Amino acid sequence: MNMQIPQISKGTKEQYMRSRHEILLGIYEHIIHSKHVQAQISKEALKQEELYNHLAYHQKLIITLLHFQNHNIMLDNFAWIIKRLHHRNLSKEFFEYELGLWPRVCGAYIDSPFIQEIEMLYAYISNHMEYISTTHTRIKRLKYDSLNEKSAKIHVLLQSGEYAQVRDMAIKEVKDLESLNHFFAHVIGPIMIKVGLDWEEGIITVAKEHMISAQVGDLMVELFATLSPSEVRVDLPTVLVATAPKELHALGAKTISKMLEYYGFKIAYLGGDLSQDEIYNAVIKMQPDVLVLSVTLEVHIMEVQALVARLKSSSPTFRGAILAGGNAFANLSDAKLELGVDEICNSAEALLAKLREL
Repeated sequence: MNMQIPQISKGTKEQYMRSRHEILLGIYEHIIHSKHVQAQISKEALKQEELYNHLAYHQKLIITLLHFQNHNIMLDNFAWIIKRLHHRNLSKEFFEYELGLWPRVCGAYIDSPFIQEIEMLYAYISNHMEYISTTHTRIKRLKYDSLNEKSAKIHVLLQSGEYAQVRDMAIKEVKDLESLNHFFAHVIGPIMIKVGLDWEEGIITVAKEHMISAQVGDLMVELFATLSPSEVRVDLPTVLVATAPKELHALGAKTISKMLEYYGFKIAYLGGDLSQDEIYNAVIKMQPDVLVLSVTLEVHIMEVQALVARLKSSSPTFRGAILAGGNAFANLSDAKLELGVDEICNSAEALLAKLREL
């Protein structure tokens, strides 16, 4: 299998980004008004709002691929998209139909020779369709399904709403900040990845996902309450923690905020699902020593890049350090330079070490 995504030039990226809104609306309108059998099936299965959201996610993924040209990002995300469509009663024939539409619509907005690079990218995706929809989907599922015995037991209890039993098990595990960090990283972390994957694929409902997330949030608060927080230390940098713009997954950012607070850092936490403007304005107003951005989904990485560029180039500027971390960087070893951040921290321990250096 060819592991190298076709090279995308700067000119192609620029033309696509200039016309991205028109391209998205163009393909949405094409499907809405098409008499093609797959378009008709998709409109019945997804309805208009969900169809638009599906296409918007697809486009965010393409924008990420234009910048990072990463084979594993392509495999993981399109495997998820196909599985998600399957749970909406759409076969891979619809996805094949959709893949053929994107370069056609792009051709109305992107000039030659740049459109040829877009066509090559979609041909590359199409050539991997069989592997994505079968083998890689199973590999991805196995990768995130393999919980150890302790995590598997807690996962079952959380699904059943047996919070008291989970809390009792956790309290026995957590004696200090180090053991708490280990518990969340190696026990709760894999559970939440599985829960997220189950929700994305339609295996569990949104309500079930929210119930489990709420229990984990409560557990975090209770476990921290069993420990003695440090006094705020003036020798440590002040830290503002936020998710990526429009990132809904906020549990990781919230946990990091609480952890740093207990180590003696002065912390401000913004929460999730904020716009780029809201995060930017908060950073400029507060002027912390460090901004920490939690990024769970790879499709939000380019929004982080835009936010970082704006913070560093606008007036007034932000002169503090910018650190990023989260599951979105699992496949990206070169994201630091592309995003313009000071460091990518792949664990709570790495983040803590970097903050102590500043």
